[in-house]
Amino acid sequence: MMSTNERFSIGSYLSKQNQTGFKKKNASFYDIVEKAKRFVKEEINTRIEQDNKQEDYVENMHRSAMGDKIARKSILVIIDDFLLKNAISEVEIPEYYSELNNAIFEEAYGWGPLGQWRNTLVDSPKAQIIGKDIFVDKNGRYIKASYSFQNIEKVYELTERLKNTDRKNKLDAIQHTELLTTTMDGIRVTISIPGRTIEPVITFRRQIVKTYDFDTQVKLKTIPQEAVPLLETLAKMPFSSIIGGPPECGKSTFLMTLLNASKNLSRTGFIESSFEMYPRTHFPGEQIIHKQGTGKELETVVFPTLLREDIKRLVMAEIREDEAEIFASGMTRGITQVMGTIHESDPIDIPDILATISLRNKSEGGNKYAEYIRFAKALHFSISMDEIDQPRHEKKVTGIQFYHVDEITLDVSIWKVMDYDWEQNTWTYHHEIPEKIKRLAFRKNRKEMEIFQRELLELSKKYPMRTEERRRTGISIKALRGVM
Repeated sequence: MMSTNERFSIGSYLSKQNQTGFKKKNASFYDIVEKAKRFVKEEINTRIEQDNKQEDYVENMHRSAMGDKIARKSILVIIDDFLLKNAISEVEIPEYYSELNNAIFEEAYGWGPLGQWRNTLVDSPKAQIIGKDIFVDKNGRYIKASYSFQNIEKVYELTERLKNTDRKNKLDAIQHTELLTTTMDGIRVTISIPGRTIEPVITFRRQIVKTYDFDTQVKLKTIPQEAVPLLETLAKMPFSSIIGGPPECGKSTFLMTLLNASKNLSRTGFIESSFEMYPRTHFPGEQIIHKQGTGKELETVVFPTLLREDIKRLVMAEIREDEAEIFASGMTRGITQVMGTIHESDPIDIPDILATISLRNKSEGGNKYAEYIRFAKALHFSISMDEIDQPRHEKKVTGIQFYHVDEITLDVSIWKVMDYDWEQNTWTYHHEIPEKIKRLAFRKNRKEMEIFQRELLELSKKYPMRTEERRRTGISIKALRGVM
């Protein structure tokens, strides 16, 4: 009698029944995969005849490859039935698979050898296929896997499965040689096929941090423990902010952490170019409206609709040309807080970059200095991030700084309150904050600002920032006009 806690094993069951089935000496794993595919097809055809729901079963196949656990389980049940009925027990499977039924599923309906990265190497944020070869990110570096796809046809089969994530997806060798899509379990996929490349290239990215709080960021060594109270208080004040840094330095994760730490997610609009971050999944039950859009439709359709849907906070996963204008104009259209990320780590350059891409997106042109000032006024603070490889691969918050525009001279200055010392691997602090920032906070968040100032003062006494790092000057009107 089997214990109720003992896991059922097809192999053990068949061994006890003295049914040897296919032996590895005379049965190829790939032959068994083909037999299993025929069995699954026949079983599904039978069910279609009985239920008359062809579209449901076809959709189930697509969903199983795209991360739907229920759909995957339904296919595995049929595969288990195939193994049991054919008494298949001992088969030599490729090194990157652990169980026969899962191996058959991955080869026939899943991601093939890349299933190892997807299901087992869960701490790896990236993987890439070039031709038949597989490269997996390990501690910030791509490492070539010891295994690869059996042949190039298997790679093309995978591109077809990925294309089928959405009926609107198009991928062909004539017009549509590139495709961006997202799986149901949040993996972002970029595909390029011949016509655009010599060999097929598929790149996979995913978020590996799924707990968005400052304690997790401390464990990852992104921030120090002493900065947690400071950041918790800062997150509760509705300042408009940008997190800047190079690709893959942790900006999106830290953006979600700040959002969660605000403790009030009501009336939040969340915009992405394609669905990737799923804030309502991470913060269930919160009043978050999540939309996707690109190009001019962001400014002409998505943002105006969000305004009519009564949002007060707007989060933009990444700020590009069209998002830049929304960032600057949001505060004048009833939004109390705008948050986003940008591919720029130097805080001095952020208003200038926003002004540049905004002008580039305006057919009628405009005044560069006026745009620069407009963005400097709209941006209350920024967080700089980067990554280091020595002594280990880590992502770091390298600075927090406020922005100030002088009302008379219109000169822009950056007031740094937290700075990372690369040589000492420590953080330092300075307590000075622009008066305008204090006035903004005192309107509705006086208590939080008083706590923030007190905490910052204590940290600046314990870990004082070097004088030359405390305040920096932005681009002046003379520089923009070309006057030396």
